[in-house]
Amino acid sequence: MILKRVFVFMLFFYTNVSSQSFVDRNDWRHHPNLKDIKSASIHDNKIYCFAKSGFFFFDLYNNSIVTDGSSLDFISTEFDFSFSNSKYLITGNNSGLIQVISNDENFFLNIDGVTSDFKINSFMVHKEVLYVSSSEGLFKIDLENQLVLDKYYNIGEGGSAVGILDSKIINDTLYVVSVKNIYFINIESNLLDFNLWNTKHFSEIELKGSFIKDDEIYFFSSQSVFNINNEALYAQEDINIQKVLTYNSEVHIIFLSEEKTYYVVLNNNNISEIFLPEKVAEINDILIVDNETWLVGNNFSLYNLSQDQFYSPKNKLAFDVNKISSLNDFIYAFSLSDKISYTSDYSWENETLESFSNITSLAYFNNFLFFGSETDGILNKSENYIINKSFEGSLLSELSDNTIHVSDLKAFEDRIWILNYGSKNPLLSFDNNYNWNTYSLGNPNEIFPIQFEFADDDALFMILDKSKGGGVLFFNIATSESRTLSSANGRLNSNLVNDIVIDKNGLVWIASEEGLIYFLSHKTYDIDDYFLPNDGTQNIFQGINVSSLLLDHSNNIWVGTDQGLFVYNHDKNEIIHQFNTGNSSLLSNKIDDIKMRQDGEVYILTERGLLSISTYIKAPENSFDNLIFYPNPLKLKDDNKMIFSGLQTENYLKIVSLSGEEIIQFNITGGGFSWDLKNANGTKIISGTYLVFILNEDGSQGELVAKFLVL
Repeated sequence: MILKRVFVFMLFFYTNVSSQSFVDRNDWRHHPNLKDIKSASIHDNKIYCFAKSGFFFFDLYNNSIVTDGSSLDFISTEFDFSFSNSKYLITGNNSGLIQVISNDENFFLNIDGVTSDFKINSFMVHKEVLYVSSSEGLFKIDLENQLVLDKYYNIGEGGSAVGILDSKIINDTLYVVSVKNIYFINIESNLLDFNLWNTKHFSEIELKGSFIKDDEIYFFSSQSVFNINNEALYAQEDINIQKVLTYNSEVHIIFLSEEKTYYVVLNNNNISEIFLPEKVAEINDILIVDNETWLVGNNFSLYNLSQDQFYSPKNKLAFDVNKISSLNDFIYAFSLSDKISYTSDYSWENETLESFSNITSLAYFNNFLFFGSETDGILNKSENYIINKSFEGSLLSELSDNTIHVSDLKAFEDRIWILNYGSKNPLLSFDNNYNWNTYSLGNPNEIFPIQFEFADDDALFMILDKSKGGGVLFFNIATSESRTLSSANGRLNSNLVNDIVIDKNGLVWIASEEGLIYFLSHKTYDIDDYFLPNDGTQNIFQGINVSSLLLDHSNNIWVGTDQGLFVYNHDKNEIIHQFNTGNSSLLSNKIDDIKMRQDGEVYILTERGLLSISTYIKAPENSFDNLIFYPNPLKLKDDNKMIFSGLQTENYLKIVSLSGEEIIQFNITGGGFSWDLKNANGTKIISGTYLVFILNEDGSQGELVAKFLVL
């Protein structure tokens, strides 16, 4: 038991990371949900539509949609708020990053010293100064000199801190809005002196924002619009005002009433209600451009109200993803609803299922695609019918709320295997004729497994629900032997288990909220003592939340944590890659799930969205018949890597120059690889012709398989 108790260190960073590099920023791709748009701004005759972690723009010149993120020099695609005027397009996110696109130049800056609860509420530009209203006060930013000038936070009574919802400047007076107060001060005064601020208190309402109309400032709450003297411009009970916009002398108001969205326009003493189509149910922002009204929101992207025309990017995700699954050449994305999406490249197909939602898992069996659900049992997607308790021969059990929770599905050994969460016999299977089997796990009470992995034809590991005590249950199908692994019996470092994988050497890897451990095999005598992974100098991945694991075709383990993403090679005791938001395109350091397509594209689900990496580590081939190297010719000016594809399980290659000089040797596991164009000494190759040989088992030079030209 000593093996699992010593040399445990917290994982924050590592310097012992391999210099090998097969991934650069060009290999990352974001997969944003562009159906749910949070804000919109107009710039350079384009309507920019910002989602939580992505954007597109609609070009008013040619009525086209552009989703290419490289069209603007955004250093981050995380957007929580946007603003524009005749000169600037400004975005901000709740980490404090402000990105500014102007007619002259683009730049970004960070608001330092904010907490993890920081939230941007609005932007306002006055005389080349950006005012950022936030949960942690009002920030004043000099746009010309690109620096944060001041922060006005302690402006409340006695210098108390005030969260700011909105700010406006009119007639040399700065007005700021908090939930219960309007604060105002002459713009030339010392804004840091809380004694100089005037206050107007509202005890019975909660303020939401402000706007300027006809050189007069107005404010609004959930149920009314009024001026500084509290004289109502518009008021209605039982409504919840969401957005207010002024255009010429009109006031445009979006509000909710009885869970329905309404749009009214105030013009002098006239109130006009504007018809909204049923699809426009959740409006997040409104623009008026050349007398045409544009709306953005959830489930519809962009809508031109004046022309009754919807605009939305094609082949993009249409919902926020909460779970991903892989199936051969496809990645499936699921939501908490009845929406699914799938891709075999970078183009997504979206679909809405009928009477089936909350998908947990999938399996392809007997030429049919099956989905499991938290509530609805099993869906034969290919033939479009649901397998529930009433299905002929079914052994599925219901929970007390009459739902059927299928937490996992696997197609294995001519059967489809099922985890029926909350059942006394949760492990079930059926064959291609729907002949069902049940398996006794030796427990008289209900069992709550959430995931299982087969170790071989007979043995499997089940992860048990953390909220029900957690741990792992080992089961041998042939002998009906079951065994519990827990922290109480010393076989786990934590009962809060998140994931399990079995690598190509038969090692069983278990991820938990307390780190990563492994067993030497799944044999009964090998699951008494666990071991800790090591990088050659210390034990690693301990004391952190390891949320997900992925085994790639090179037997590398991808480790998702709340401190970023790691690629670990246990055979070499080496962390090959360490990705975080600072050194990569990761949207967040909190990794929720990792899955891989057969072609080596790895998909990473984070708390901020989905993205993928082209690793080129493909499934191995049985021969070298499909062996290719590209690009060929390779241009050093444009290309930073060469891709090897069509390799076998184990590959020994050597690259030599045309004169016979050895450049580098490779021992490659898996069907693909990318080379960073450096020789064995770490020096980049030069122009010339190069030959690629397969090495024999004794290390001697074997068959010439390719040659390539470097320009």
